[in-house]
Amino acid sequence: MKSLLKSKISIYSLASIIFILFLLKIRSFIYHDSFISALVFLPFIFRYKKMEKTNYITLFILVVSIAASWYFQRRSLVYLSLFSWLIFGFNTFRLQINKLTWFWILFSSPAFLYGSKIFSFPLRLKLTEMAGNVFQNLGMNVLVDGNEIQINGNAFLVDPACAGLHFWTIGFMVLLALLSWKEKKNNQEYNLWKIIFFVGITAILSVFSNFFRILSLVITQYPENSFGHEAVGLASFLIYLVIPLAFIISKIKVNHQEILKKQTFQIPKKLSLKMIFTVAFFGGIIYSLPVYFEEKNPLTKETIPIQLDRYKFVNEKNMVFQFQNESSLLYIKPCLSAFGSCHNPTICWKGSGYQFSNEKVHQLEDHRSIYWAKLIKEKEQLYTAWWYTDGVYHTVDQFGWRSRGVQSEKPFMLVNITAESKEELFQQIRVLRYQ
Repeated sequence: MKSLLKSKISIYSLASIIFILFLLKIRSFIYHDSFISALVFLPFIFRYKKMEKTNYITLFILVVSIAASWYFQRRSLVYLSLFSWLIFGFNTFRLQINKLTWFWILFSSPAFLYGSKIFSFPLRLKLTEMAGNVFQNLGMNVLVDGNEIQINGNAFLVDPACAGLHFWTIGFMVLLALLSWKEKKNNQEYNLWKIIFFVGITAILSVFSNFFRILSLVITQYPENSFGHEAVGLASFLIYLVIPLAFIISKIKVNHQEILKKQTFQIPKKLSLKMIFTVAFFGGIIYSLPVYFEEKNPLTKETIPIQLDRYKFVNEKNMVFQFQNESSLLYIKPCLSAFGSCHNPTICWKGSGYQFSNEKVHQLEDHRSIYWAKLIKEKEQLYTAWWYTDGVYHTVDQFGWRSRGVQSEKPFMLVNITAESKEELFQQIRVLRYQ
């Protein structure tokens, strides 16, 4: 009796230490509403089953993610290490976490949140263009200008919510919750390939949902942040994503091979001292991992492959070079890794209190493509443009610069020019020369 009591105390103590350390570390990643939304869905997605023998796959993922965190120095890898360690702690109690929880970790990770924010920008421009084409084919007087649709003299801005971060996160969380409900109902589990299939279906339905949302909002002309605007968004989400997704899931059978038996968790009578030490060891390593890594700037003021004789150097802060002349501001922002984040104006300028308007892709006379947009802050109005380059190759395509960045020895950088007028902005871009 005493030995059993001691065993329970040691097990509860270990579980408490794991959970407390996890909470202390995970708070560094709670910085966005989408992560909070993902946490709300977690109780409906998370499930476990009893393991007959120890599964070392999680231990392998844990070791690899820790090693990769130190080598690549990326927040998302620290995030993966943290959750792998937590799940490895569950495995210590002979409990196996369901596959859907691993997908939840993916869709709530900093890498997914950042990727959604970056790649949704060109998607929003494409959806705006498609919506304009629909109205034009219907014979309506429509003009598409970047993310703005002008219909019958009224302008409608396609805001970031129409193809932004939040709708991707919520869409995938709804998918995982529906799949978890189906698994629980059938007492079975989906295999990996079926889950990936449903993820692809959800991505397609998400795009359709937001396309029809844009069409509906342009027709109804509900102003942003109004009840009608939100109601149209919610209706589009339910009609074009949730209902079709639920219907497709109901028609596709769950696997019959992997039966999830209903089991009550029982505390093991004896917990291996070796397993306790292993969990504690990796916990100490992960807790020592920094969430923000110190990174070395691959560029110096002298090695920037741009002729800067027309500009005056202002400062270098957080690895961002700032220059200015009488007509414009110039920011040079190095992209530290083809697999990592890169300072993006759609994030950085918003952090300074500016709102983006009329975002669009523009092709210059030399056939280079750039993004440009109008910046609005109260009564102040600026114009900004940006693109990625290594001094030779120029692009606005995320896949383009990242794929070349893997092969190129030259570091890529983001060039961002801002001026008080559109005419002056493009004049500054035209006279910019590369070394």
